[in-house]
Amino acid sequence: MARYALVKDGTVENVVEWDGVSLYETPGYEKIAGPAEIGDTWDGNAFHRVERVTPLPVPGVISDRQFYQQLAVMALITEEDALAAVMVGTIPAQLAALVDAMPAQAQFPARMLLSGAVQFQRHHPLTEALGLAFGYTGEQLDDLWRAAYAL
Repeated sequence: MARYALVKDGTVENVVEWDGVSLYETPGYEKIAGPAEIGDTWDGNAFHRVERVTPLPVPGVISDRQFYQQLAVMALITEEDALAAVMVGTIPAQLAALVDAMPAQAQFPARMLLSGAVQFQRHHPLTEALGLAFGYTGEQLDDLWRAAYAL
């Protein structure tokens, strides 16, 4: 048995062990023997390894400073608003507008959290709600958390 790459449009889409003789149908794919991994490319002569970057784990918690500083880095709030948020608990205008759009019973708890928390949890319901309000996907929120954690 040898290792074969199943290549479509120059990209390795699967890797299989095959004897090279028995019937093994793969319509639309080239079967090419050689050391390849899924995601590698094939130029007609050789496989080329595509660098794979494994994302850092998403931290469960970031500090209020990291949270507001990263929002400022991303220009979602101003630097002045970020400073005010960590110095005296002032909710940045952009976030206050999002809170104002929440149902009335959710506004006070959201304001308390945004103005008084010393850490923010990635999977807190308010995090998810604010992410949706900013139009962020879960992966984009994970990236925000990773970037904030690195500050």
